[in-house]
Amino acid sequence: MMTRTTGHEQAPALANEAGTSRRRFMKMAGATLLWLAGRSAGAQEAPALSSAKPKGLRMKITKVEPILTGSDVFLKIETDAGIVGYGDGTTQFLPCAVEGTLKDVIPYLIGEDLHSHKLAVQQQIEYLAAIRKAVGDKIDLILECHGRYDPVWALELARRAEPYRPFLIEDPIRHENPQAMAQVRAGTRLPLATGERFHSKWDFREMIVNSYVDYLRPDVCHCGGLTEMRKIAAFAEVFYLNLIPHNNAGPLGTAATLHAALAIPNVDLIEAPWVNSDAKTDVVGPYPRVVDGYALPLEGPGLGVTCDEKLARSKPFRKPGLQPRLNDPDGSVRDF
Repeated sequence: MMTRTTGHEQAPALANEAGTSRRRFMKMAGATLLWLAGRSAGAQEAPALSSAKPKGLRMKITKVEPILTGSDVFLKIETDAGIVGYGDGTTQFLPCAVEGTLKDVIPYLIGEDLHSHKLAVQQQIEYLAAIRKAVGDKIDLILECHGRYDPVWALELARRAEPYRPFLIEDPIRHENPQAMAQVRAGTRLPLATGERFHSKWDFREMIVNSYVDYLRPDVCHCGGLTEMRKIAAFAEVFYLNLIPHNNAGPLGTAATLHAALAIPNVDLIEAPWVNSDAKTDVVGPYPRVVDGYALPLEGPGLGVTCDEKLARSKPFRKPGLQPRLNDPDGSVRDF
């Protein structure tokens, strides 16, 4: 599969970058904020600010800055309470990957009002009710949660969603603990689906052998390619589970998804955002065709598409916008 990369911009170095050592920097920082774990291990209080928050009020992050120095990656976090913290995101061999990830995540950390789980459930039910009313009873609706909830909130969502008869609830809970899906499975009659963030057949094992979900959602670009997806499908077939392959990778990923689906007997649906286009300026083409709800095979060698590399290099990369935000009760940022 193709991947897109962007060049990274070198973060400002410390003043004495040539002589800065890891130990010296951390001594300057005063404490280590365990950034990657999302928990504060210490902080350094900056000189008092005139706008400092009164004690007892929750502070907000105002600025986050990666600092590359030597072979290390540090992170400086400033708050509206005048508290400054330093984190350590150093890996053995991937500093540029860490810096790039930090730059993508930083906008989500800058202090804004974040959604609570209660509000998120309420909004989803309001949207679901409005859409069901608009389209009637003959259209299937999928309730997408994107792994935002803990089991108790997923069950609250499922209970309130039942009158609107969703076709399934997708990714109702977070992905770290597959066994937690057992609680959701036991508490709702609605069909469940998950798997877009699983990366191999081993990641799918708990869901399949315990029948925690009704549908599996492997992504050909995430799960290991066409061969691995077919293995996942065969594994699932033994347990009478079907696939609805995930796909948001663009026209090339859609072509791969289509070919995989055509070769797998237990596929019910495919996600197909890139279909039925005659656009002449697209980097990858042709787009798959969907007629009367059925996707037609692409013709030609390989995946049946071509890639215009010259055109690809001439088009500037468009950074995606920020996604909706959600926070834990302790204020830490969670995937929406």
